[in-house]
Amino acid sequence: GQGATPESVAAIREQLGLDRNPVARYFEWLAGALGDHLPARDLIVSGQHRIVVGQYDQLADAFDRPFMVPAKALTCLPGVRFMAGKQSITWHHLLCDSHEVIFANGLASETLRLGPEFLVSQTRRDLTDLSRATGRRITRLTVYPTALPCLTVGAARRAIRNRASRADYAQREHGLVA
Repeated sequence: GQGATPESVAAIREQLGLDRNPVARYFEWLAGALGDHLPARDLIVSGQHRIVVGQYDQLADAFDRPFMVPAKALTCLPGVRFMAGKQSITWHHLLCDSHEVIFANGLASETLRLGPEFLVSQTRRDLTDLSRATGRRITRLTVYPTALPCLTVGAARRAIRNRASRADYAQREHGLVA
């Protein structure tokens, strides 16, 4: 993409009733969950928020090239967990002219992508507000292409399991594991 531009829009949205909505899931990433200072500080993201893997020292040993994966796919890693107990949360979105890779607390992730998962959850007023803020007509049919190829939850977890299996095999071969 072209990176953040002067036309970028920051949106802040409060989501209420999290304790009553099983679909409204959010995930905590503890500082260092993906390695040294990745992220630099604890971070909370939605389950659909995509994280870059296979690049920027983010699980490069499990993926042969860069992908984006939903945050919920990485709960198999130490330091990434589903959170419960919050009644509301305030999300900060950055919408650019195209879907982009950005860094949040040092962690490579994504700008807001106008895609099916997001758009279907928006009210008519939300879509009108987005259209006004961007100067473009945005409907539930508006879809931005992704900045990187995206993997499903299952595909991401399989790659991470395969990485763990390869590491176990290598340790056994070198006599490091009983």
